[in-house]
Amino acid sequence: MKKRGISGVIVTVLMILISIIAITIVWLAVRNLVKSGTEQVDIGTFSLDLEVTKAEYVPATPVGILTIEIKRNPGEGSFDYIKVVLNNATNSYPNQTTAPLNVLELDTYDLSFDISSPTTVEIYPVTLKSGKEIIGNKLDTETVQIV
Repeated sequence: MKKRGISGVIVTVLMILISIIAITIVWLAVRNLVKSGTEQVDIGTFSLDLEVTKAEYVPATPVGILTIEIKRNPGEGSFDYIKVVLNNATNSYPNQTTAPLNVLELDTYDLSFDISSPTTVEIYPVTLKSGKEIIGNKLDTETVQIV
């Protein structure tokens, strides 16, 4: 009786196909992980330097006005606007500027807040990517002067 087996060529072709399928499955999984992780990381976020040089709050009815002066120091990075958070002893109140600053630019913003006894103000760079708001790390905190 003659024994029959799988030809060496067929075994080789099957191994190559199985390897290609396995590599494709692994690549798709890794690519999705890398793609979703990089949406949140922008190299400019790490070198961006914003500073609050003045923060004055004028209480009024119905809302008070925070006059905040922000300076952009040297450093790379881009952002779409600045998130400004005004804090008191119990709560945080967010607001935002309308435009980014250029390098070495100083700008003053008047923002409306409904808050009593504000203590500090914090600033965060915000980038819009694919319609999503990505808030960067807090770049500065300043004590608020009540005028």
